Amino acid sequence: MTRALGLNGWGGLGLCVVAMLLSAAGCAGDDSGGGIGDGCSTDDECKGDRICVDKECVDPGGSGDGDGDGDGDGDGDGDAGEGGASGASGASGSGNGGTGGRIDDPELEAACTASCEARDEAGCEMDLSLDQCTGQCLIIDEINNGYCLEEQTDQYACLAAGGYTCVMGYPQPQSTCIAELTALSQCQQRAPCRMFCDQAGGECAPSGEECITECEAKQAGFEDALCSVYYSQLLSCWSQGGVQCDGDRPAVGNCGPQISEIADCIGRRNTECEGWCWLADTLGCGSSDCMTECTAKLEDSSCGSYYRSLLDCGTGSYQLTAGCADGELVPNATECMSQIDQHAMCLSMMP
Repeated sequence: MTRALGLNGWGGLGLCVVAMLLSAAGCAGDDSGGGIGDGCSTDDECKGDRICVDKECVDPGGSGDGDGDGDGDGDGDGDAGEGGASGASGASGSGNGGTGGRIDDPELEAACTASCEARDEAGCEMDLSLDQCTGQCLIIDEINNGYCLEEQTDQYACLAAGGYTCVMGYPQPQSTCIAELTALSQCQQRAPCRMFCDQAGGECAPSGEECITECEAKQAGFEDALCSVYYSQLLSCWSQGGVQCDGDRPAVGNCGPQISEIADCIGRRNTECEGWCWLADTLGCGSSDCMTECTAKLEDSSCGSYYRSLLDCGTGSYQLTAGCADGELVPNATECMSQIDQHAMCLSMMP
């Protein structure tokens, strides 16, 4: 039976790329108002249902004084259910995971605002306008679904403190911020497993740290780094909209292309049979003798080439064209009809 777990979404590697692009663009922002540091003037300038009170955007009924009554200023305990929007410490990737629903981290937005202001002070002709730069930051705290917010805040604060200079008309940071960038990168690398485990832990994956440890071991267990990247994308796909469990394993769901991409990657960089047997294990019909049987068929001098074509069809990129039937992994009878027929014909002609 297939079950849905959670509603958190995730963009995986794509999110890391977006975050880096936004960082390169110097995005920053603050929902406190239209001007930089001037505060809001109308409710329309605040995010979501927040309203403008004394030039500050606060939750309805919140005082805006940072006492944890729903102003979401980051001083609360990070619990979105008690303090309105979660604070930066509760939403950080340094903790156990992201927050559900709308993410609002004023500390991150403030750090981005400072970075934008520093860029603007450099006066580079090829830079975004200050309004464009700060406008982009209205989503910066939502891109990673509450993971790594603290690390990203530190990076923006470092960039702002170091200032910018113009190189061929484009703003370039004067500080490398290596420590902050490294911490952010490491957090983002762990984020797919954390999000997956937050949703699937205890159902179709172990719970708690055991889940994260197991997930990261799988993520790092591929011989080729590119296959590891594809696995991160699969984790992100599984987590998008809530992990679907089929018994004791994640269901394929809409992630067939990502699964196929990994099998194809393994097959191309190792052997076709390794990719095929990884796919069988992932879909739930693997066996201890999969490699032995597959290798024997592949090395058959008469029909091995036809079997290789069959495997290539079953693990082809961009679409999943194989599935479990009677406890065995088989290519799709429609998509791989030609390869199936050719291999069967070859076998029938053997003495």
